[in-house]
This record gives sequence, C-alpha cells and structure tokens, in this order.
Amino acid sequence: SVVDLATHKVSRTIAVGKTPVAAWRSWNGTMFVSNEADNSVTKLSPDLKTSDSTWSVSGTPGMVLAAPASDEVWVAIESLGVIAVFDAATHAATRTFTAGTKPHGLAFDGLEDRVFVTDEAGNQVLVLSRRTGKLLDQFNTGTGPNGVLWLAHGGDVLPDGGVDKDGGTDGGV
Repeated sequence: SVVDLATHKVSRTIAVGKTPVAAWRSWNGTMFVSNEADNSVTKLSPDLKTSDSTWSVSGTPGMVLAAPASDEVWVAIESLGVIAVFDAATHAATRTFTAGTKPHGLAFDGLEDRVFVTDEAGNQVLVLSRRTGKLLDQFNTGTGPNGVLWLAHGGDVLPDGGVDKDGGTDGGV
C-alpha cells in the first residue's frame, strides 16, 4: 500500500507476491518488496504505481537491494543462510554466498566494496567482499539484528539496537 503522508490514508495498493514483508529502497531509488509466503521478490515501477516484475527466489527472502553501480540485485535468503545475487534484467541467479544462519539486512559500503549482512539467528553482523563473497570480518551484536545501515559520513555500521564494533553505544538505526 502507498500511504498519502498528508492524509495518513492509503492512496493506492500495488499488487505484489504473497505475504509482502517490507519494501526496500536501493541506492538508485529502485524499490523491491520481499514476499515471504511465495518466496519471491517484486520490483516496483519507478513511479510506485505498479509492480514492474516479480521473480522466484530459492527460499524466504529478507532484504533486497540493487548493488551500487552494477546490474546486480542482492537478496538475503533467510531460510537457506545465503545471499543470492541476481541479474537485474533477467532475474537469473548468478552466484550465492554463505552468510551465517539467518541473513536478513544488507548494506553496501561504497568506499571499500564490502557488504554488511545481519545474521538474525547468529546475533552478529558479517562483513563480506562484494566481489568474492568471502567473509572479511564479523562482530557480535545484540539479540536478533535485523536491519543495517551504512553511514558514509562516519563509517559506523549499526544493526538495529546493536553496538558498533569499537564498543560505542550508538543506539540503533
């Protein structure tokens, strides 16, 4: 549903898959919806009036983002413990990376070509190489980290309600 912020009422509904959980906005403004019940992802039209396309993924999708400056769409597949990378045009899976027990949140670091992934069941954030998927680092968080946000100005990566790596308590995102 699209909500009119002036009236706080639903202005229109966009058809997506079954049990849509969240809409995710990528760096380029592209919006994706993760549909848990039918293991699919829906790309919304740029004007947010219709769905552009829906495609199946191999398990329960978490966060979905377009990778910066590429033709890739990254999907956290919670039920399989992997990140699946899809071609944005064809929706074909091009590669997968192991990412903890229950990956959910994704954030791209445009400075060093890293991807930060929250592992809800593992209570940690994983740092993966965007090119290879290799685990570069990991750090513990509070219980069940869900989302993650890359703050380019400061460089901190903060999972929901978590603690940053150097031990500061920045709250959550």
